[in-house]
Amino acid sequence: MSQVRRLALTILVAATAAVVLPADAAAMRRQGSGSLSATFVNPTPSACISTADYLLLPAGTRVPVCDGIGTNSISWGDPGSFGIGQSSFTFWPIPFQNVPLGQPFVMGTLTFYNGTIFVGTELTNVDLLIQSSSSDPGYTQTLGLPLRIFQTTNQNIDPIADADFLFFSDALQFGSFRVLEGQWASVEILGRFNSLDNAGFGRVTAESSPGAGFVSSSVEVVPEPETLGLFALGFVGLLGASRWRTNRRKA
Repeated sequence: MSQVRRLALTILVAATAAVVLPADAAAMRRQGSGSLSATFVNPTPSACISTADYLLLPAGTRVPVCDGIGTNSISWGDPGSFGIGQSSFTFWPIPFQNVPLGQPFVMGTLTFYNGTIFVGTELTNVDLLIQSSSSDPGYTQTLGLPLRIFQTTNQNIDPIADADFLFFSDALQFGSFRVLEGQWASVEILGRFNSLDNAGFGRVTAESSPGAGFVSSSVEVVPEPETLGLFALGFVGLLGASRWRTNRRKA
């Protein structure tokens, strides 16, 4: 009798595996393709005004300035007469092809330009809203990435200390993305599907001229040869880059 029971149990397990395993394998094989779009929304301060309106205010007025909210490219701050321009973000989404569930992929490239602007006219936070679209409903989702912009008051003594940087305020484990004054750098933003989620920073491309952008050592970098020394200096200068100073203006 015990042998019969064991045989019945073996048959039951085999039958269950025949039903379950193909479904699991199908889930592991599931892949999605589609497109992505992105906009910058919810700036802080929320009452920022356009550059055109700002220029109509009395000279010396210092209020938050921003342009491009609701698009994939924003700029902010009054550059005054420094000749460098406003700070800006631009995000270029990348279509995804045959992305398995749970596997990190590149959602797009974020370019950060570190302009020289007056204190009091800057943004401190903005959300990057990314939307995926696919013929597979499981790959049609929305992800909001809150970005914190940390802007130093420049002393014109140490370029590392004058660097500005950004990080995901709800995902500090991914580190920060840092750019020297008057320079730009681009970083891949990674995602992952089950529900579309943030998977951190990817590769970085920095401006190739002397004084190029740099990032923290927690981010994979693809520097030009002349920028390698700056990446090393960036780690040493981390503390200096993470302080606000109280000078009258950011210049």
